[in-house]
Formats: sequence, C-alpha cells, structure tokens
Amino acid sequence: MQTDVEIRAALKAWRDGLVGLTRQSALIKFRAARTSSLLIEEPGADEVLARLQSRKLQAFRGRVDLNDPEAPRPHSPGTFFAIPRPDKEVGPVVRNLMRRANAEFLDRGLAVLYFAFGILEWKDLDGTEMVSPLLLVPVELVPEGPKSTPRVTLGDADPVLNPALSLRLREFGVELPTSEGIDGLSVSETLRLNRLALDRQKAFSSWSIREATYLS
Repeated sequence: MQTDVEIRAALKAWRDGLVGLTRQSALIKFRAARTSSLLIEEPGADEVLARLQSRKLQAFRGRVDLNDPEAPRPHSPGTFFAIPRPDKEVGPVVRNLMRRANAEFLDRGLAVLYFAFGILEWKDLDGTEMVSPLLLVPVELVPEGPKSTPRVTLGDADPVLNPALSLRLREFGVELPTSEGIDGLSVSETLRLNRLALDRQKAFSSWSIREATYLS
C-alpha cells in the first residue's frame, strides 16, 4: 500500500509532466530566440494590451533606413508595434511564428502564440538564474499575402498569469496572484500585484520583474 509521501511524489510528477515545470519549458526558462520571438520596443505594455483588446489589426515594423529608396512605406501612427531589429528581419520571424502556431493548432488543438508581458528574473534552488514570462495574452497572426508580414490581433482565450511559474514558485512559498485576480487590470497594475507578492518574501529580495513585452 502506498504511503502519503509516495502518493504526493506521484501526484507531483504527474502535475509537473502536464504543465511542464522543468527548465526545458519556455514558461520556466524563457529564451528569446531570434528566429522565434520578437521584442516589442514601442509602445509601452499598457498601450500594447489596449490596442490588442480593441481587436484592430496591428502591424510590425522594424528599423528602416529612411535614405533607402526601397524602404517600406511608413505605417500610420497607432497601427503598428515597433521592433528593435532591422525591418527585413521582422517578416521572416512573424511568418515562421504563424506557421508554427497554425501547425500546433491543427495537430494538437493548442493555441501556443502569446504576447508575454513582464519578465521575472529569479534564481532556482541550485542558484541557476532563471527568466520567466508573467502575463500571457493569446494572439493570432493574420496573413497579408505570401511575402507580406502578417498582422496581429487578440486571440479567443483569456489572458492568464503564467500557470507553470505559479506552480513552480509555490515550492519557494511564493503565491502569485490568480488569473481571476487580475481580470480587467492593466499590465502595469498586474505587474505591481506580482511585485507585492514577491515583497512578502524577504528572502527573495534579489528577484526582480523587468518590464518587457515579447511575441513568442
């Protein structure tokens, strides 16, 4: 007959296997790969979320050489997200993300494309430095033609706080806010609540939340 310790260990292994709490998970150790992620430079996080919630399609625009006669035409203000990379690199990344997201949805029925708002920089039990996204907002990419860069709109699912990170940090005694607790809040307000949760644990004063927005 199994002991309580064995049962708890089995449940933990089952839970970890479902959610993915190891360092191989991008939700636990995020790696901003150049071929499969984009950092949003402008506007700020609150404005990015507000534009997504308006459900108006938003374009992506990298840095362009204004003296280049072949430079793309400028977008109207308020209709694009600025990427701190050459514009010619942006289109291939977005198209790659769209293909991968569409394939994952067709194969497994999973929505895997998100805007990640806020990055928690923390240390694991063995001292390994970790980087994890906090607020996840599902998005969809809309094709604009075979060679054009897709545009982005809000997905159908609800925004959530990183579920894998919430489970993982409970091992440290840290209770992050629930997804229900941040319903209707701005990104700034959501990150403030997460900072307050960390402040309750003085042992983790070296942990920090960096304001950054990624598409990944």
